[in-house]
Amino acid sequence: MSYGRSYSSISYSSNFETLWPILLKLMDRFPDLRLVIVHGISPFRCLQEDGSVVIPESAVRLVKDFDVVMDVLPRTTQNYGPNDQVIRRFYETFGASKLAWGTEFIKKKADTAEEYSRRRYYLQRRCPYLSPEDLQLIMGGNVQRIYNLA
Repeated sequence: MSYGRSYSSISYSSNFETLWPILLKLMDRFPDLRLVIVHGISPFRCLQEDGSVVIPESAVRLVKDFDVVMDVLPRTTQNYGPNDQVIRRFYETFGASKLAWGTEFIKKKADTAEEYSRRRYYLQRRCPYLSPEDLQLIMGGNVQRIYNLA
């Protein structure tokens, strides 16, 4: 049975451990669903004390094996490590076609033109390994595809 429908799920650090295995079971049962995971994987849960990055296996399988796009939410360098190593590991593990930028990033206390600009250009400034094509996918192309907007 093909559903061809798109859904969003929000992943918070408080539901991170339980949500990803549940989503994996859902996608195993309905593999034709398309899913955007808002907030993605909590970066601080992946960043180890030694600076290495460990992505939970359930998240790796969910994003790699199904039509799932994971949000990368540029906040501050502390969230992704001093050298943004968490973003780089997400990119190396999943590829640009599985990442989305800032699907829900604006908060009222930070809703200024300066803050928007900082977040808007964060990946371009901090992640030189991303090609223009990769950036196009991450900055909107993947979400357009998932929701049939293009």
